[in-house]
Amino acid sequence: MYVDNKIYVGNLAWEVENEDLRNAFLEVGNVVDVLVVKNRRGRSKGFGFVEFETPEAVQTAIAQMNGKELKGRNMVVREARPPRTDQAPEGGVQPEVPAQSVEPKSTEVMTAEMPAVVSKDVVQGEVTIGQTTEVVPSKDEDTSVE
Repeated sequence: MYVDNKIYVGNLAWEVENEDLRNAFLEVGNVVDVLVVKNRRGRSKGFGFVEFETPEAVQTAIAQMNGKELKGRNMVVREARPPRTDQAPEGGVQPEVPAQSVEPKSTEVMTAEMPAVVSKDVVQGEVTIGQTTEVVPSKDEDTSVE
């Protein structure tokens, strides 16, 4: 499956620029567009894409240019594939997914070393996140709740 008459060109030397790639592939067909893929800092990732006018030029480029040397490295040339949709974009961050409504979960909090006699107001005063809905004393006989 061809992607807009594009080829993938891998194993590129770091110093290869768009014009270098364009010039290398002009001998096999009319080049419409060229892109050497770079990271956020502007450094080549070592691969790029070349788009031709016709599918025939794509086949010629693959046959004639795969393994050919460009700036000291042998290029890997094959037909381009559609972008993958199952991976994170550059930077490793997954796109934000809309939040779904979720029922709040019950959370139990155990506190240690409370005085032997405690009122609900004191316990509720200790809670700073959320809302205290129930205070249940431990089963220890030395503790009581008033």
